[in-house]
Amino acid sequence: MFPAVVSTNSGCRWARSDFLGKDGMMVSKGVLVNFDSSNYTATIQLNGSRQAHLEGTTVARNIAAAEMVDGRQVAVVFFDEHNPREGVVVAVYT
Repeated sequence: MFPAVVSTNSGCRWARSDFLGKDGMMVSKGVLVNFDSSNYTATIQLNGSRQAHLEGTTVARNIAAAEMVDGRQVAVVFFDEHNPREGVVVAVYT
């Protein structure tokens, strides 16, 4: 039903091993590259994507700014698999 790898306009590639729900929502893992606490946005590098970074990704406000340390693992929910701007960082972990 879905291809093995999805490429987006931003050059980001998602592996089909990422969770894709029936409604097109997808949960993906990545690494926090940078966090902007004034706008509560992040730059993230999705796992499997060595060159492309998603800039300006919204971060859920229930995540404390102190937890958003560069290099930590993040979980990102994408509401539209073809539009990376629809992503939200929903968790941070080590």
